[in-house]
Amino acid sequence: MKGELDGYSTQLVTMVEQYPDRILLEYCEYWGTIYDYWLSTNTMCRALLYSKTNTKKKTLGSSQGKTERIQNLRSEYWQQVKKIDPENLVFIDEMGVLLCLRPTTLTV
Repeated sequence: MKGELDGYSTQLVTMVEQYPDRILLEYCEYWGTIYDYWLSTNTMCRALLYSKTNTKKKTLGSSQGKTERIQNLRSEYWQQVKKIDPENLVFIDEMGVLLCLRPTTLTV
């Protein structure tokens, strides 16, 4: 059985190359705006998988953190921190999430 986007692999690859950091929903919005053909995120996901398009994978860890140099720097840092009396340590939580910073529409 053919998918809804069979024959559009060139357009899919071009879209992903032009906007590599977008999420599936944004790709669907882009597709609907450009081709006037609205898709679900599941359909877009399947189409990208079948076309073997290299979408950017977002990971939580850094690949640089696994290098020997970085591991040595971390080890040195923790050796220095161990020397500090725990009574003199202050922890500041500056973590926050602003959902409004995610782009809501894809600029064409």
